[in-house]
Amino acid sequence: DLQKKVYTGIKWGDPSETKRYFLKHDTLLLERMRLIRSERKFISKNVFYLLQADVSGDYLSRVEFINSMLPKSLINVARQNLKGYKSIVPKEILNFRQLDRHDITKLSGNYASGIITRYRFDSCAYVNRPFSIFKSYNFFLQHYSGAIQQRLLLGIIYLGKDSGNDLYQLVNSAIGRIDYPPFKKILNSLKSNRLAGADAYPFNLPDTSGKFHKLEEFKGKVILLDFWFTGCGICLQS
Repeated sequence: DLQKKVYTGIKWGDPSETKRYFLKHDTLLLERMRLIRSERKFISKNVFYLLQADVSGDYLSRVEFINSMLPKSLINVARQNLKGYKSIVPKEILNFRQLDRHDITKLSGNYASGIITRYRFDSCAYVNRPFSIFKSYNFFLQHYSGAIQQRLLLGIIYLGKDSGNDLYQLVNSAIGRIDYPPFKKILNSLKSNRLAGADAYPFNLPDTSGKFHKLEEFKGKVILLDFWFTGCGICLQS
């Protein structure tokens, strides 16, 4: 219900709504933090900090309202709309870096995503610079440490997994720095299955005549696999 209040009456992507959207997020963060702190004595220390990380990540991600604007000229309009905006949230709450001291925050996908989204706004969208997986990776390497750094490095690499960039060196770098087993497992899987230079899956599939073929038959050749089924009209036409 609190989340609905933020989006009610807001037209997504309208730069003239930027200040109002930000102020609504201020109110949402205050209400969520008040609720979490009111329940402090009923929850564990880890849950307390994890919940704070989650709502803080949502707050940081509010800048996606601007990041996603098209055409990009709308971003300048949004910047103008933000003139005079001042957050109503106390500085003590806005000091999100205090959460980085707690190892549990690495389990908050919202928090890591929020930090990355805010970076894309401050370092790219707001100053009209293109986003770079490599520059952002180095930024988080230099400005963050501990468990949250591991989550951010994983997040940046996963964000760029379908970008067409050669991430092999970044993945190797991250694998050497990350010691949390679930994160390392994700990176090893990505390295083995998704990146350029990884071994292709050893398929054994039939052609249109029903004859089966194995990957090893096409060594040194370019392979195009076209998957379709008889219930797809466009597939049949092609």
